[in-house]
Amino acid sequence: MSLADVVRRGVAVADRVTDDLQATLQYERWIAQTTYGTPSFAPVAPIRALIDRRQTTRRLHDGREVVIEATIVVPRTVSIGLKDRLTFADGARWPILQVQGTVDPANPTGGPYATEILVGNVGIEKATV
Repeated sequence: MSLADVVRRGVAVADRVTDDLQATLQYERWIAQTTYGTPSFAPVAPIRALIDRRQTTRRLHDGREVVIEATIVVPRTVSIGLKDRLTFADGARWPILQVQGTVDPANPTGGPYATEILVGNVGIEKATV
């Protein structure tokens, strides 16, 4: 058994153990921009994740200072882009600022073992919901 197998099994165990703690988000994949400049999204799909809604200020890898409104951890591989939309149960929605995770070498799509998503605002102003 390789280290990658151990990590993959550990993430699967974490997913099962934290299932009761996971909340459901509404996920909409960005498709395109219309000729009038409005975004077009795929139909809503539910996604289960661990959510930490503590507000923090952070400097991202590209140097931008941002207010993180929530850190979302999906303990499995998901493909989420910066133009996609996530809506919380209370209707709150912030831009996706960063998607990261350690790449699973056995994943044919190059996806991570688990996915961390940071949502929030550029700058230091508090978001209004």
